[in-house]
This record gives sequence, C-alpha cells and structure tokens, in this order.
Amino acid sequence: EAPLAEALLVSLILKAPHLPTNGAYLPMMAGVAVVRAIATVLPELTADLGLKWPNDILLGEDLATGRKVGGILIECSYLRNQMDFAIVGIGVNVNQGREGLPKVEAGAVLPTSLRLHVGRVVDRSALLIALCQAWNELLGPYHSESAIYYEWRNLLLTLGQPVTVRIQRNHGASLLSGTAVDVTQHGELVVLDDEGQSHILDAGDVTTRLT
Repeated sequence: EAPLAEALLVSLILKAPHLPTNGAYLPMMAGVAVVRAIATVLPELTADLGLKWPNDILLGEDLATGRKVGGILIECSYLRNQMDFAIVGIGVNVNQGREGLPKVEAGAVLPTSLRLHVGRVVDRSALLIALCQAWNELLGPYHSESAIYYEWRNLLLTLGQPVTVRIQRNHGASLLSGTAVDVTQHGELVVLDDEGQSHILDAGDVTTRLT
C-alpha cells in the first residue's frame, strides 16, 4: 500500500524461457534491476545505492546511514518439481514526503523516498521504463548469471556487518550473533559467529542489526 501516485508498485510475472536456471538468482536479479533503474533515471544517486540482504534497496553509504527506498517480494509456483512461474513484486518509494512514508517497527531501517533525496518530483513512468529495460538486459540471451551474482554481491551493504540470527527449533527459537562475511551463489548469507564457526543461512533466518 502507498499514497496515490507517489510510489512505483510493480508485479512482474516470469515464465519459461524467461526464468533463470537457478531460482536463487531471481532475488539477485530483482535487486540489481531496481538499482540499475534508479541509477538510470537519477544518476546522481548511483554512488548512494545499495542492497540490504536479502530484499531491501537502500540509499546511503552503509547500514548505519542507509534508508530503505524499496523492497522486493518473490513468490514462485512449481509443477512436478520444476519452477512453473514466478511473481516478482517490487515497491519503490518515489514521490512520498516524510508524512507519506510507511511506518516501521522499532530497530528497522528507516524509510525514505527518491524525492526526498533529490529534492524534486521523479517521473514514475520513466522509472518503470528503466526497470523494464533493466529486466530485459538481465533476462536477455547474453546475460551471465555469474556476472549478476557478483554485481549483486558488490551492492550488498550487509557484508561485514553484525547480524542476529533467529533459528527455529522443535523446542522454540534461539538467537545467534555474528558477522555477515559473505553470500553464496545460491543467495545464502554466510555468518561467522562469535566463536569463529561459520553458518550458512537462507532468507528467513536473519535480521540485520546495527551496533
């Protein structure tokens, strides 16, 4: 949900042959596509664009100063153990003023909008066109999944930052503290705990926390 005509809210439906061979690349492609689109329309923001693992688009130098300008949610449907189609939901705060930004829970990254950063109204249609062009490039015949992975990895502001991991077990949840040190080519976050043990975690397990 967003105020009328102030955000860009898009659902992209992908079916074969426009699906990556590895479904884990979809969140990477989505993050890269949004960053490329914003940088195309507002090149002055290029140096400030980054990603918070696994699915947030930030504006800022790091997690301490970054503000959330967009988010991604992906749902997939499978048929006989094969991905049949995927719906990529993308939301970008474009022209909201401070009063129109969504409310967030305590401790979450604060929201912002493109307008607040550039000081003027941004053309949502131009942003949508740039987003479609970015997806066209990423899904084109000359795209490289390995190159997408490294572009996505280089945009992650989470790496090198402290994280808290909530692990669900039969007897309840436990918390793990550590540092995010890397991401796998399947999009999983690699966390090194305080005792030096490495943990590989998927999208549902980790909350990034600032110290």
